[in-house]
Amino acid sequence: MMHLQCPPARTSRQLSRFFLALTSLVGALLMTGHALALDGLVLDGDAKKPLAGAMVTLGDTVCLTDEQGRYHFDAPTDKSNLEGKQVLARAIGYGRAAASLNAATTTVSDILLSPQRVNGLYLSFYGIGSKVLRNKALDLIERTPLNALVIDIKGDRGMIPFPSRVQLSKEIGGREVTTVRDMPGQLQALKAKGIYLIARIVVFKDDLLAKAKPELAVKRNNGSLFRDREGLSWVEPSSKEVWAYNIDIAEEAAAMGFDEIQFDYVRFPDTPMKQL
Repeated sequence: MMHLQCPPARTSRQLSRFFLALTSLVGALLMTGHALALDGLVLDGDAKKPLAGAMVTLGDTVCLTDEQGRYHFDAPTDKSNLEGKQVLARAIGYGRAAASLNAATTTVSDILLSPQRVNGLYLSFYGIGSKVLRNKALDLIERTPLNALVIDIKGDRGMIPFPSRVQLSKEIGGREVTTVRDMPGQLQALKAKGIYLIARIVVFKDDLLAKAKPELAVKRNNGSLFRDREGLSWVEPSSKEVWAYNIDIAEEAAAMGFDEIQFDYVRFPDTPMKQL
């Protein structure tokens, strides 16, 4: 009969070393092909206190800071991919700021956002396209404490002043008049002057959408379209299709470089019940 010889029993110290080495090996294998953590902190530049809800961007990835001002990204496995990139941060009521990255670390220095008191002028659908009105506004900004512009991106009559990519705006006639041919270029020129840019989007007061899609419109008791004192129709605030349309416009405005989105007429029309 053949006898197999068992290896000598390991001492507890040897077993401890074995499991420690095994744990290290498994950890290294798990890191291979997986993401590294990229963490940081966004603070109020004056008070040095954490900023909750700040928007932080790394490439095409966006996240919001938590209650302690912290954010987290999954960084590329290859740290060299981080070289030269920036973590960008912004928050309502604050200027923008950034922190540069390098291949030596995945820890980012604290990003300090400076509080910004916004004092602005309003340029309507036609105002933003008028060189005369636009230059007068810029002259006032240069000579006074004014530092911001509110610009119609979807005005009181539902029109969009630039070549929008939102298909529904074209279908309902919202693109029949162009007052700004190159909105991204216009915004870049304004931002170069240090101007805080706010996109104004009129939401439920939308005569064009109400007429093009009556099923989305606010109606009177007899089924006819409601019209306000200006003779304009409104759309249903409860309609998710209307929500999606306005969100698409807002996303386009944000991508073009606006610092803030202002949703206006986010309500039902105000009129005496006897007129319904």
